[in-house]
Amino acid sequence: MRLRLAVSVLLVLLVSLVAVASATASGDDADVYVVHGVPGVPVDVYVDGEPVAALADFQPAEVRGPLALPAGSYTIDLRAAGAPADAEPALTGAVDIPAHETVSLVAHYDDAGALTLSAFVEDTSVLAPGTGRLTVRHAADAPEVDIRAAGSPIFTGVPNGAQGTIDLPADTYEADVVAAGTDTVVLGPADLDVREGALLVVYAIGQLDEDTLGLAVQTIDDLAVRATDRIAGETRIETAVEISKRAYPDGAPAVYLSRANVFADALAAKSLTDGPVLLVPSCSGVPPVVQAEIERLNPERVVALGGQLAVCDATLAEAADF
Repeated sequence: MRLRLAVSVLLVLLVSLVAVASATASGDDADVYVVHGVPGVPVDVYVDGEPVAALADFQPAEVRGPLALPAGSYTIDLRAAGAPADAEPALTGAVDIPAHETVSLVAHYDDAGALTLSAFVEDTSVLAPGTGRLTVRHAADAPEVDIRAAGSPIFTGVPNGAQGTIDLPADTYEADVVAAGTDTVVLGPADLDVREGALLVVYAIGQLDEDTLGLAVQTIDDLAVRATDRIAGETRIETAVEISKRAYPDGAPAVYLSRANVFADALAAKSLTDGPVLLVPSCSGVPPVVQAEIERLNPERVVALGGQLAVCDATLAEAADF
């Protein structure tokens, strides 16, 4: 009976994957992964009565995908691995796949020992440089747990069907799973390889009372990593010039002058969008690097920010004489 239930649950789980045999990609595709979280139950998958070789003998703890599937509903038949092709399907079912998402479909036990199906939309948002993303999911017949890395909790009180996600510096972490609020290890330790620009998803699967707890591991590569850059000069005056060059490579209709030793006027001018803010001494001449940048920009007007004590008339006149 347990085998038949597991096969039935996995049928619903694999609906989206088997449809790849008959569906063509579209602009509304989703990337679909399937995670087999039911110990001891390999399966074969059929589409429209025909076996799908890529989905034959699908093993427990195995992850398959991604498959690009157009958004929509899909139907399949599932039979126990090795069963005759004309055998009555254990289950025929359908599942809906959302567009433009990365989706993981997981067959697993709930905390009462019943087989269930969970769908997770993955977090594939941009990562900071040097980091990867770790998601840990409780998909086992077991009470609430804490997940630890290097002996310290990173997720606490995680119930069945829930998850925790964290961005970490790329590295290998020794992790284990303990009963919530205790140091009683129920799974692990295991080394988790968190790679830069990748999402590592780790599932706790199986049943605690049946001593079948284990891990299923899924990696989603090629997440976007946030680009970094630096705009700098030898001084704050030169830095402002470099910013101007980056922001206005083809010139600007206006140039705004702000005193270099106090930033209030320059900050107040951030809403101005028709030209850069360049820094100058209040009344001791225009630095050559600033004068050269004004000449390059060729503005229609040069504007002083603040009163005479901020940028005197002599400095303004010199800046406008290019």
